[in-house]
Amino acid sequence: DITNVVNPTVTGSNGSGTDTLQLFANGIIVATGVAVANDGTWSVAPTAALTDGAHALTVQLTDAAGNSGASSQALVLTIGEWVSCSACR
Repeated sequence: DITNVVNPTVTGSNGSGTDTLQLFANGIIVATGVAVANDGTWSVAPTAALTDGAHALTVQLTDAAGNSGASSQALVLTIGEWVSCSACR
């Protein structure tokens, strides 16, 4: 996917209301401690702007006992300020 949004929001619907999650961009933590809602849904965005270029975004859930699950499948975004709005999602 291509976008000019430098702080894209990623949403999902797995986990439980006691889980937290971390968001990674190319293996580097870009948001942490995000709470999962009681219905299992979550929404997270990087705390700092991502740079132009390709980014593989993944999330990892951690349960209340501190056990971390496997990382999600990557969502690959190409970010560029040069992208026209007609190409944005």
